[in-house]
Amino acid sequence: MPNQNTNRGDERHAPPRIAIHEAGHAVSAHVLEIPLESCSIVHPVGGTASYNIEAKLDAIKSRGLGMQATAEAFRNVGRDCIAIALGGRIAEELFATEGVSGDQAYAGDEVDIEDLFYRLALGGPLRQRERAKIRTEEQERAARLLGENDAAVMAVAEQLARRKTLDAGELSEIIRTALKQARG
Repeated sequence: MPNQNTNRGDERHAPPRIAIHEAGHAVSAHVLEIPLESCSIVHPVGGTASYNIEAKLDAIKSRGLGMQATAEAFRNVGRDCIAIALGGRIAEELFATEGVSGDQAYAGDEVDIEDLFYRLALGGPLRQRERAKIRTEEQERAARLLGENDAAVMAVAEQLARRKTLDAGELSEIIRTALKQARG
């Protein structure tokens, strides 16, 4: 995926790459309706975006859907989580103008959790062909979501650069405000 560098601000004042990376996770989670808990660029091995997958799964369970519908909903959450996990690197590719790329700075960032999400999305053991197909689809989906919500990504990244950590309420407010302003 080419680097679109859609940040319209002065590159000397652009948010750091890590803030853009974590904002990509946070905005992806928000758009996909996975409850956010926090987002931070202060962490021993880089930044962190926390979202509550269990809350989403519990909400699905509480709907009283049949077994097949529940399994399908769980698979959809698995795919959502893959898109969120990929959102950090995608945001860097789309918006970052400086710094070390996520592949170098955040080695293993998404990889550690991906297996769980692929198992959830596939409903069973990993099959390489399906895994590759899902990864490509969710990578494209994350790029589309973040491109459509670029104002929110940059607003979260700018606030992370200033404040270092944002809680769920702050993230939701920043994202809602940015999207409202972008849509006029």
